[in-house]
Amino acid sequence: MTTADYLAQHGEALEAAISTAVQKAIASRAADPVAYVARELSRPAKPVRALLIIDVQNDFISGTLSLKACPAGDDGARVVPVINRLRDAVEWDVVVISLDSHPHDHVSFHETVTAGASPSPVHPTNPKPVASIELFEEAVLTAPDGVSPMVQDLWPRHCVAGTPGAECHPDLVRRASDFVVHKGTDAAIDSYSAFFDNSKWKQTPLLDELRRRGVTHVYVCGLAYDICVTFTAIDAAQAGFATVVVDDACA
Repeated sequence: MTTADYLAQHGEALEAAISTAVQKAIASRAADPVAYVARELSRPAKPVRALLIIDVQNDFISGTLSLKACPAGDDGARVVPVINRLRDAVEWDVVVISLDSHPHDHVSFHETVTAGASPSPVHPTNPKPVASIELFEEAVLTAPDGVSPMVQDLWPRHCVAGTPGAECHPDLVRRASDFVVHKGTDAAIDSYSAFFDNSKWKQTPLLDELRRRGVTHVYVCGLAYDICVTFTAIDAAQAGFATVVVDDACA
């Protein structure tokens, strides 16, 4: 996906995230200028940088949800050497590995929902019988509050916890100091972002961990560019981090 395509698909969301952050900063400054200045001066003089490596897992590269089989026909394996060089070229303060880690009956699996076994009940507004929903189509399920509709894309079963497909690509450099985030662990809700589930009912430990470590700048790379990388980058920007998507290290 080119930068132009990415901005065409997600420009409005990114613009909204940036606009919201700017509005909050202006409101904060206007409400208490002294506190605003004090807070800005308390920021670290040296940026604290985190590299977020998103979902470089076997199922997205050569398995059940391989990017090669998607319309773009991209090869997820090509980002592995780029990410390895990236992590070695910079002295990162934090390196995060995010991993899809789904239960076998996860709500995002086409097989689960169309068999009538969805852990989140079908919502009354779902437009057609679930058995007739095609792979990669949407279903309208019921959110954890038991009332609200929750739109869910249906994918092939992928990245089931404990299976080879959920493991990182074998050539991806990993170190004991990496902070690992498992997402999509709740059978009833999906999580594209490494920070939150798709409807922000729950959050992973990532945001608290980055704040605990004083991170100021986040660099996002990995798979897939238009889904999990994008959702993660938007959430990072909305959380107040200076956020960069490393285009060449994404597929």
